[in-house]
Amino acid sequence: MDLVVETELFRLLREKYGANLSSLVSEKILPVSGDISCEHFGIKDSSLREKMWREIDIIINSAATTKFNERARLYGWPNTYVFTKAMGEMLLMHLKENLPVVIIRPTVISSTYKEPFPGWIEGLRTIDSFFVHYGKGKLTTTIYNPKSIIDIIPGDMMVNFIIMAIVVHANESSKIIYHVGSSVRNPIRHANLEDFTSRYFTRNPWIDRNGKPIKVGKPIVKHYNELSLVHGNSIQSTIKGSFFEFAAHISSLFLTHPIPS
Repeated sequence: MDLVVETELFRLLREKYGANLSSLVSEKILPVSGDISCEHFGIKDSSLREKMWREIDIIINSAATTKFNERARLYGWPNTYVFTKAMGEMLLMHLKENLPVVIIRPTVISSTYKEPFPGWIEGLRTIDSFFVHYGKGKLTTTIYNPKSIIDIIPGDMMVNFIIMAIVVHANESSKIIYHVGSSVRNPIRHANLEDFTSRYFTRNPWIDRNGKPIKVGKPIVKHYNELSLVHGNSIQSTIKGSFFEFAAHISSLFLTHPIPS
C-alpha cells in the first residue's frame, strides 16, 4: 500500500498530512490480494470472505482484459476488451437478483481536469501514445478522418460521476445504464486535436536526453479511407517532462473550448 501512496497521484495528500498520511490510509483502506477471474476472487480464507460479505456495502468493479486479443472476433466482437466488458454486464444483469446495479460506460478516459491536480495520468493509455510519440518527434504521419469526432472524458470527472451514481441509486433495485462522454455537449474533432497538439509542443517542446528541445512539425494526415491496410508498431515510452502539463491542457480544452460545427 505504501508504494501506491508514494505515487504522484497522492502528492497533494502527502503535502497536507505529511507523516500522518500512512496511518490515515491504514485506518481507511484494507488491501486484499485476490484474482478477479476466480470464484470468491481466489480468497481461500473463509473467515476473511465472511468478513467482507458482512462489511462491504458497495462494490465498484472496473476490471477487464486489456490485452485486446483479436480472438474475440470469432464471436463477433472486435477484441477481448469489449468482449469481457459485455460478458460482465450480462452476468451482472442475470445474477443481480434484488441488488441495485449501475452500469457506467465511459468513452475514452483521459488525464484529470482538476482533481487532485490537472493533467494527472499514469502510464500510457488509449490516445496518450499519440501525444507522447508526437512530442518526441517520432510521429510524422497520422491516419484518421479530420472531420470525425473523438469522444474523451477526463478521469476525475469520471470518478465524480461514479460517486454520484452510487449516491443516487444506492437504495434502488432497478438496473441503470449510463453512457458518459463529451461528444454531444462539447464535441472535438480529430483535426482540432492535431492542431492543439502541434501548438502545445511548439510552445512547450519536449526535452531530449541531451537537454535539447525537440522540434516538431505538423504531421502528414492520411484519410483512413485512402488506405486499405495499416500495420502499426507497438511502442512503449515513459512519461517525463512536461507531459502532465500537456495532458491538463488537452483535458481543459474539452471543457472550455467548444468546437463549432
